[in-house]
Parts: sequence; C-alpha cells; structure tokens
Amino acid sequence: MYCIKQCILVSILGIIAGAVLFGLTSHLLLGRLVRLSPDSLQYLLASGTIESTGTIEGIPVISVQKRLLVVPLLHTGGIMSDQGFVAFWTPMIATSVVALTSWISWVGLQRFDVPRKWRWAIVGAAIGFMVTTNGFLFHAFYLNGHMVFAAMLLLGVGVAWYATTCRHWELMIVSALGFAALVPMRAESLIVAVIFMVPIVTATAVPVVWKWTLVLPMTVATLMWNVILLPQYVDSSELGSSGSVYGGALLVAGILVVVLLSHSTRVSRLLSGVPWMMSGAVFLTLGALAWRDFALFAASIGSMAANLAQAGLWAMFWFIIPALLLGSLLVVAVPNQRFWSFGIPTFMMAVFIFAFLREGAYRVSWADSGNRMMMHIVPVLVLAVALGIGMAYSDMSDVGIRRDDSTEADSLV
Repeated sequence: MYCIKQCILVSILGIIAGAVLFGLTSHLLLGRLVRLSPDSLQYLLASGTIESTGTIEGIPVISVQKRLLVVPLLHTGGIMSDQGFVAFWTPMIATSVVALTSWISWVGLQRFDVPRKWRWAIVGAAIGFMVTTNGFLFHAFYLNGHMVFAAMLLLGVGVAWYATTCRHWELMIVSALGFAALVPMRAESLIVAVIFMVPIVTATAVPVVWKWTLVLPMTVATLMWNVILLPQYVDSSELGSSGSVYGGALLVAGILVVVLLSHSTRVSRLLSGVPWMMSGAVFLTLGALAWRDFALFAASIGSMAANLAQAGLWAMFWFIIPALLLGSLLVVAVPNQRFWSFGIPTFMMAVFIFAFLREGAYRVSWADSGNRMMMHIVPVLVLAVALGIGMAYSDMSDVGIRRDDSTEADSLV
C-alpha cells in the first residue's frame, strides 16, 4: 500500500512538473501562437478591471453571469505584459490534460492486466489521435475557458473512476476539487458538474463518506458564488430572471438529498436508477423545447452536425471516437463505466437545451459556442475509449481484471 501511494504521489508530481516545464517553455517559444477572439477580449477586459480595482464591480453584469471569473483571474498577472495576458496558461493546461488522460488510461489498463507493450500502443494511439485533432490543437492555443473546463471535468470524472475502481479513496478529494473548480468557470458549469456527478454518487461501489467528500466542496463553491459573491454585484431582479441562484440551489439540494438517502442500504439500491431518471428528464425537457420552437432546434442540429463534421475543425474525431465508445459500451463492461456512460449523452442533450436558454440557434462556424463546448468532454471521451479498448483486449485474451470483494464492475446500470 505504501508503494502504491508513493507511485501515485510521484505520478502526480511528475504531471505537475511536466506541465510547469512545458508552460515555461511555451511562454518563451509558443506564447505568440496563442490566439484571441472577441470572447477572449471580454475575458481580458474583466482581467484588467480586477487588476486595476481589486473587485469585479466594474465588469458588466452579463459578462459576470456568462463568463464568470476563473479565466479573468488566471490572466490578471499578465495585464501589464507586452501581450496583455499570461501566454503560457492555455498551452500548459492543454499539456496537463494530455498528461492526466495518459496517466489515468495507463493505470486503468494496468488494472485490467493489459501487457505493457499493449498499454503503450493503446495509450499512444488514443493520446496521439487527440493531440493531432485540429479542434484540440486550436483550444490548446486559444485564450478561453474551454480547455480549463475540460481539464477540471477530466479531473472530476477520471480521478473518481480511478479512485473507485482501484480503491484509492483518498483521491476522491482530488476529484471533488475538480468538480468544485467548475462552478465559477462558466454559466453552464454547475449543470454539467451535476450531470457527471449524479452517476458517481449513486454508484453502490462508492462508500457514503466519500460521496459526501465529493459533493461538499462543490456545495460550498456554489454557495460562495451564487449566494455570497454574485448578489453583491448583480441586482436581485436580474438574478431572479436568470435563474442562476435559484436553479443552482435546486441542483445542489437535489444531489445532497441523493447522498443523504444513500445512507439507507435499501434505498441506496434504488438510487441506481436516478441517472436514468436524470437523462430521461433532460430528454423530455429537450423534446418539449423542440416542440415549442422546432425551427430553432432544427437549425441548431444542422449547425452542430456541420461543425462536428467539417466546419468546427474536428476532422474525423466525432466520427471515430463516438463510434469506438458506443462499440465498447455494447461489447464490454468496463468497471464503473456509468461514470461517463450517462454523463456524455446527457451532456450532449443539455448542449441543445442551452441553445434555447440563450434564445438563439447555433451557427456553422468554428467559433460557435456549441461547437466550442464540445471540447469540454473530449478528454473524458478519449479516456473512456482507451479503457474500453483495454477491457476488450483483456476479455479476448482471457487475462481478466483483478477483482476483490469490494470492486464493482458497473455497466450501464
């Protein structure tokens, strides 16, 4: 056990050291490759306001509610530089995503007893495909919050999967911090965090104490943002109309109730159906909105299809990776695959609901917000595919997975 913890610590420190090293290098050599957009300039204007005044009072209300504070805070230190932002942040975060995806994939395949040469092949192919995709490379040098969001979501989902499957429960603290960090990042952050957290906290493989560990940091972050900080700068009538405070409170209350109910052994078994109900509720909501305004829905579907197929700079990613993921879900049962098998399709449906909330259809362009939001789940998709391929190899070679009495191999339920 001591050796395992040492290996985990060394791995995490190695990821951090590698990310910092690449960040400093990219600051010197690749910083000029970072690209800006009108959204980027809005983030930098907010950074300038925070840097000069020390508060967010001068930032427009719509910017605070839509873009929140994580990205502006990251770049406050670079306002006085020649470029006006911290050039190494975006490439460094992209490198961290690559390192974390590689590490979780590697230790997961090791858990499945996949031979070393095949681990190198599977992880190398998955990561190589991700980093050579135009969409990933674009976001790796694009000043915005999408790559940061992807990193924190991967930290939340991927580390929770590893902690549960390999019984390293202390890593649930890291996963909890990833989910909590999403809250002040984007307007849709809390919704996405809850979508991916519900299948985790309803899994019978996760002890109740670690479920509380997972949800409490996100609860505190939500309270601090929606109840304490945001109302100081936003009029109460605007908060009511946006629903950011009340909707956030409802989501957090719901997930706390789910964890509270899991204390009962009899009830906890029934909670495994909650992710199905969540996905069903999102599906029915999308159906009702599409019925009310089918023109907007059809336009968004058409634009998203065009973006993922060609205009969005994704090349073949959205043809190959989803097909491989669907195949792995149908053919093999990766332990605790419910951690992403519910979240990914529910997230996709939620993205189209966001189009109705913003009262405007998505458009055909790499810069479209719907197209850029797809970056949020790219690392989780790649991780799921790598683990699915490894599990398929394990099954075909009759190697099997090392199990103990407390390890649960969840399928879709």
